[in-house]
Amino acid sequence: TNIKYQFIKVNPVVWGEITNKYPMFGYLVYYLGYMDNILTYSNGKKIQLKDIHKIGRVSESTAKRQLKGLLKDDIVHKVKEVGKKKTYLVVNPFICMRGKRIYSELYEEFKNSAWSDKIERLDR
Repeated sequence: TNIKYQFIKVNPVVWGEITNKYPMFGYLVYYLGYMDNILTYSNGKKIQLKDIHKIGRVSESTAKRQLKGLLKDDIVHKVKEVGKKKTYLVVNPFICMRGKRIYSELYEEFKNSAWSDKIERLDR
């Protein structure tokens, strides 16, 4: 059989801490974009900030409060598309990611975050 899975890799060291503090985040990771970590639907359309409460299965006020905390704790960043007025969310790849690689711009964006020190190192 030919099985095509796209796995989401999570950082086991910090996953419980983050999802306990921000339960909505557990629902958001299913929408991670491949290699860019931008929250997108399966058809490739980027998720807008106004839709986060539907995806996170919480009220609008709870979504705004949790989103403010996610931004403050450097778990997600807001990104504006060049030449457009829409804002999207990018998830810190040191917490979770989809695919085997990430873009160098994404790495540079998050390499100094506090979460980059809390990764599980594999000794070879």
